[in-house]
Amino acid sequence: MLGITDIYQRMINETKNQVLKKLVKQVNSQNVNRYDYINASRHSRFLDWMSFFVSKAEELSYLLKIGNISPL
Repeated sequence: MLGITDIYQRMINETKNQVLKKLVKQVNSQNVNRYDYINASRHSRFLDWMSFFVSKAEELSYLLKIGNISPL
């Protein structure tokens, strides 16, 4: 059975190759209306939230194991 960290690592590996080109307006002092393409991951926001929840779940699991907190 896969653990949470294994599933998260698999998701990261699968999304590394999925690159999305995003058109953004770049502002600098010389050319105000310059547009350029940058690489933006399709799932970057989702992966950020997943990493947050995985870290919190692991922290909670550790605290339950050592007995610092009791389950609800």
